[in-house]
Formats: sequence, structure tokens, C-alpha cells
Amino acid sequence: MKKSIILLIGVVVLFSLTCKSKLQFKEYSHNKAGFKIALPTDWKKTKEDANGYEFRKGLYKMVEVVSRNLGIPSQRLKSLSSEEFSGMLKASTLPMVKGYWFIKGVKDYQVIEQKSTTWGGRAAYYIKTKGYSKEVEKKIVVDLITTIDKEKSRLYLFLSQVIEPDYLQVKPVLDSMIASFQIIP
Repeated sequence: MKKSIILLIGVVVLFSLTCKSKLQFKEYSHNKAGFKIALPTDWKKTKEDANGYEFRKGLYKMVEVVSRNLGIPSQRLKSLSSEEFSGMLKASTLPMVKGYWFIKGVKDYQVIEQKSTTWGGRAAYYIKTKGYSKEVEKKIVVDLITTIDKEKSRLYLFLSQVIEPDYLQVKPVLDSMIASFQIIP
């Protein structure tokens, strides 16, 4: 009898874990901003403008995906060496994070990780920070990744904001969102 109960509990746990891991994704295409991205269907689009989207899941999880015209001639961007281009990405990404923290009223933030990477098939720069948000009255973790389409002279940015206790649970979903990103013609 004990073996049957243990086996039944094991089957129920395995079934519930399998059901929870099957996220449904919806693809969003923003033709004007020039990108598409897939997000779980339980995330709601809360803002859309000419430059991108904002999505939320509950009160403490937020993602923004935007695109901005750089105003730099594409010939100039194409002439940069890979080192110069990586340096430009790094030099432009950190001020974006600092500006975000300032606008959101976040204090005592710290950079946890920063690195050159790829995103959407292009060179990119990634920064992870955390700090105390007065807005939500909790510690938050912000991931920011940027890349540039040299042909279009456009900067693309993915920013996520999640309260610290939920971050490790949400990180695989954020990684799936980032991996689904594509620049479209």
C-alpha cells in the first residue's frame, strides 16, 4: 500500500511539473521599429508606441523591447572595426542603465555582470544590475542588452525588470524571449 501511495505521489508531481513547463508563446512583430519577439501568453502587452513594446506579468515583472534611430550614417558604422564597434556598444549601454535607474528612482544600484555577447545574430552588449526601487519598494534586477543594425543605423534594446526574489525563476523565460528576438527588414 505504501509503495502505491509513493508511486501515485511521484506521478502527480511529475505530471504537475510537466504541465507547468509547457509555456505557450505569442510572437509580436513591430514593423515600424523593425523587430519581432516571442513572449509567453501570460505576459500582457501594456504599451506600444512607434519605437517598441512594454510587457508585464503581474506587478513585479516587466520587459521593454525598443528600437531607436541612431542618426549615424550606416557607412560610418560599417567602417568601424569589431573592437571599435564593441567599444561603442559598451560605451552606450552603461549610460542607458544609469538613465533608467535615474528615471525609475532606483538607489544603491550596482553592476553585477557585463559582457560582450551576440543578440539577434549581431554583436551585442549585456549588463545586469540590481538596486532598490522606490516605485515597487523592493530590490529589483535589471537585465539590459543592446545591439545595432549597421545597415539601418538603429539601436535595439531589451530591458527586463524583475524583483530580486523572483529573478532566478523568471530568468529562463527572459532568456527564451531574448533568443526569440529577430530584426526584420
